[in-house]
Amino acid sequence: MKTALCFALLAVPALALAAPKSKPAAKPKETPAKTDRGAAKDITGNYEMQGSSSGDRYDMDVAQGDGGLTVEFRGAFGISTHTCDCNMVGTPAGEEKWTLSGDAKGSIGVFGEKLIVDIERPAECCGADFPGAPDFKIAGARKPTLCTVKAAKAAIHGADGVATSHTVSKGEKVEAFVTGEDDPADLVVARTAGKKHTQAFFAAGDLDCPKPAPKATAKPAATEGAAAPDVTPAGESTPGATP
Repeated sequence: MKTALCFALLAVPALALAAPKSKPAAKPKETPAKTDRGAAKDITGNYEMQGSSSGDRYDMDVAQGDGGLTVEFRGAFGISTHTCDCNMVGTPAGEEKWTLSGDAKGSIGVFGEKLIVDIERPAECCGADFPGAPDFKIAGARKPTLCTVKAAKAAIHGADGVATSHTVSKGEKVEAFVTGEDDPADLVVARTAGKKHTQAFFAAGDLDCPKPAPKATAKPAATEGAAAPDVTPAGESTPGATP
């Protein structure tokens, strides 16, 4: 009997050790909070591109705000040099896509590293035989100039050029596309600076902007047949020259 009892007592710890341990309950995965803008590209910039023909040139100012875009599209095309000058606003129409209205109708959308611009034809703000807008490369776009509002109240204008009831006060900062030679009445594409952006057209005369840096230009190539510089050392005469 004692022997059986000893075997029974020895078996109890063995059974306790063999019992599986319970695992703690897994914590539910937290869903990351979504941001308002997500990873959307900021397409604010001045874009330049050559058109389908060698002499066709286009450029475009875009200011992206929290509520949409302001856009000025310019171009020169054709043998007789027709021109475009179109002020438009862009209304969000999906992820990284906007519907254009104003001087012309159309759309702007981000496709990879390009801006696909579609302007409906005929467009009254472009000359006859307008071939359509080119695709612009996003890389290398020139950024706007940081300006200060100098008017007591700078009105925000619509694409039609009419001043709205919305204004920006003197001393506030805006990012604008200026040339340094703008007429005070010219409307320039801009947006308010800071964490939040309001897209706008402002009269250039309402803003105090530093003159933008000149664009880099290629050095002119040497003209064939041009006279070579005189490298004759001082005090020596050139053969054949009249003393």
